[in-house]
Amino acid sequence: MALKLFADVDITVICIVRKQEQVDILSALGQKYIADSSKEDFKQVMAKYSAELNPTVALDAIAGEATGELLTFMGMNSTVIVYGLLSYKNSTNIDPLFLMGRD
Repeated sequence: MALKLFADVDITVICIVRKQEQVDILSALGQKYIADSSKEDFKQVMAKYSAELNPTVALDAIAGEATGELLTFMGMNSTVIVYGLLSYKNSTNIDPLFLMGRD
């Protein structure tokens, strides 16, 4: 549902999943940018997508270390909206420079 809404307003989405099964489902739905966090090349794939798309907003259902990791792929003056706690951990691994908005 959310992917359809984003597509309707021309917002490109980078989907982050944990299983090949989820990659297959999203691919079948027409998603182009899918990163599987269980794969060894996850960080390289995210770096490539980030360089290409320059994302500025992330929706984080996981929290924990995922929040800080998302910020590193997004760059300065970006926003991460944490709306879930699937990791059962507080958001961590956040570089203070990202919070100050400076390089």
